[in-house]
Amino acid sequence: MGLEVFSFFIKNLSLKDFVDLFLLWVIFYQIFKFSEKSGVYQVILGLGVVALAFFISAQLELIAVHTLLQNIFSNLFLVLALIFQTEIRKGLTQIGSQNLFRDIDSVEAANMSEEISKSLVQLSKRGIGALIVFEKNIDVSGFVESGVEISSNIKSDLMEAIFHPSSKIHDGAILINNGKLQSAGVFLPLSTNPALDRNLGTRHRAALGLTEVSDAKVIVLSEESQKIAFVEDGRLKFVEDKANLSIDLRQFLSLKKGAKR
Repeated sequence: MGLEVFSFFIKNLSLKDFVDLFLLWVIFYQIFKFSEKSGVYQVILGLGVVALAFFISAQLELIAVHTLLQNIFSNLFLVLALIFQTEIRKGLTQIGSQNLFRDIDSVEAANMSEEISKSLVQLSKRGIGALIVFEKNIDVSGFVESGVEISSNIKSDLMEAIFHPSSKIHDGAILINNGKLQSAGVFLPLSTNPALDRNLGTRHRAALGLTEVSDAKVIVLSEESQKIAFVEDGRLKFVEDKANLSIDLRQFLSLKKGAKR
């Protein structure tokens, strides 16, 4: 009986119905990918429990509970907007997003990646940690504690001096905006994702935290393991071969050699 009903349903679907179902599938798929990436399973699960309670209260005619839940669902859009206001802002900003270094030509991009790579290799050899933020479309000033304004060209010697343990601002991050070292000693928000590996240090959690609420890209150099990691969209990827660091960095920042930005 069930198969016959399903066959009848499929045969009577129009092209508009197929399009409607496809778009619905796309919406649910994107919600799933978003929840997987941002670690909001608990919120979605909680909403599912509330929806189940709403259905049960209606069936059992629990008037008080049903009325309360009905009021919640009538304002569900507002509730979700408040809960996910940061994620919504990030997603809307990324629509039609521009290149990370749109005003930098290929020569400047190559020099910048070389200087950053050189400083990371030297700091790694000395067992010094580092945290480098590349601001994209979303202004990160609302998410970070501002440090010392520098507004300088990117130089490996300067970066090494900033992250040296004797520097008063070595614990913070440096912020790079449009090819310029904008500020240093910047403190980032820590990730609130409960699924993170507990062995991750503060630098890694800070890098993940900022990329969860903005479209910034972050590089982390671990003081303990001397490993370098690229972080974006709340995801962390370790660099396997430091010999190709400059090439990997250009790919990470979408700096294609020979292309005008």
